[in-house]
Amino acid sequence: MIVFYWGFFLISTTLNPLADGNDPMDKDIIQGRHFRIGTIHYPPYIIIERTGRNISHANGFVHQIVAWLAEKHQFTATGEIPPPDGAYGALVNGSWNGMVGMVIAGEIDIIATTLSVTYPRSQVVDFTFAFSEDPTSILIPYPQLDSTISGIVWIGIILSMFIVALVLGWISRFEWRIHRHSFHGETGWFPYFWFLFRALANPNEVITFSLSTRLVVAAWCLMAVVFVNSYSSSLLDSIVECA
Repeated sequence: MIVFYWGFFLISTTLNPLADGNDPMDKDIIQGRHFRIGTIHYPPYIIIERTGRNISHANGFVHQIVAWLAEKHQFTATGEIPPPDGAYGALVNGSWNGMVGMVIAGEIDIIATTLSVTYPRSQVVDFTFAFSEDPTSILIPYPQLDSTISGIVWIGIILSMFIVALVLGWISRFEWRIHRHSFHGETGWFPYFWFLFRALANPNEVITFSLSTRLVVAAWCLMAVVFVNSYSSSLLDSIVECA
């Protein structure tokens, strides 16, 4: 059950074993007041009998609790008012519907029915002490673990190896044309591609680089170090989650 603002004291202080109902503040708030109660048919807690579209009789655990509270604290209550849309209350397009919307709009003062406690609802209404809890749970499949590295990242790594290998091959060939006698290094793109692949997978191969190509290779190797460390940490997290 939930109530709005001052209605919270009505239910919470009465259902609290430590509250004896003799607090003058409690009496000033609720004594002689008239509350409009909203509810939804939910046997055996709320049983609403209708004659046509009109409510002819209401009964149930919650109805009897409200009647007992009204007698003890000397207030009156309008019979159960169901929401026009039949909803409990959800935030849709920035506005509340159902019984929660009726409370916010001032159409009712108290909601007396089964209602789940959610964070959005707790921001706009106050919940009392629950006198009964439903043990029913909603079960969902265990979420699948995300891939350690997405396919787009792998495609980007492979493309970067091709592009860097082509750039290195072009630079080496240009440098070879200028310094043919003193040039030491590869002029094709495939040796560089193979080196970049081995540097990423198993760095145990060394080839000769010219001075101009070393800067490009050093920059790519720095990126490879960051990628390998990120992949290792993500893989370790996945193993821990599976365990």
